Amino acid sequence: MEGIIGQYKLEGWWNEFTEKEKDTIKTLYGDLTCIKGFDDDANGFVFLSRFLGWFKNPTHYNITVKIIKLADTMVGSEKRMWNRHSYFGQKVRSLYAAREIFPEVLDLAIKACKEQIAISREVGDECRNELIKSELRAKEYLTTMLEKEIQEGDERMVASTKSRLEQIANWEHLFLTQEKNAAVESVKKTIGLPVHTGYKQLCIIYEKQENWQEVIRLAEEAKAIGWVDGTAGGWDKRIEKARKKDKK
Repeated sequence: MEGIIGQYKLEGWWNEFTEKEKDTIKTLYGDLTCIKGFDDDANGFVFLSRFLGWFKNPTHYNITVKIIKLADTMVGSEKRMWNRHSYFGQKVRSLYAAREIFPEVLDLAIKACKEQIAISREVGDECRNELIKSELRAKEYLTTMLEKEIQEGDERMVASTKSRLEQIANWEHLFLTQEKNAAVESVKKTIGLPVHTGYKQLCIIYEKQENWQEVIRLAEEAKAIGWVDGTAGGWDKRIEKARKKDKK
């Protein structure tokens, strides 16, 4: 079979879909037996993770279930923690949306939140390690840019680039002295992680259930690791609100 199905050897999985489901997939995404995956789709799991995002409408739940069923068998073999994290986040969004039609799916959404939360520290460290390496590779380019900014008399950019180079020099020193953990801790203080779907969604679910102690625990944990809440006031406002509600 050609296309993505043949590319990632998904023939058996593809045959599980009804003709009606295949038509829906073709309409929303494309013909998987013809089109190829992106060059950076290293494996079938990464494809399925991204593919899942096209079926957040509760009316497509039967398709969602079949994607998740196969992806769940592959996630444990995925080496990059960020790819696992991305999949669990998409799984949360798809399942939580489906609860509008299938209320029993809420328990599966909660489980998916907890799956993503379980690897949150490892993912955070991986993100920061990659960021440090990226910044170290950018050192030569930034040094050249600084010289140009000095010549142009751009004081604001000069100050910004100098500050960044000083931070890179600090991380570089820590890496050279094998103090990798100290480098990661330094990054934690300067650069936050993105929004964490699992922490945020589970807090919302527990708020609706008035489980304020769990809201506080999760929000404090996410904040300590460095994940972002993504709402006005962030984790601090969520924690403050939960504490007030818990006292009533």
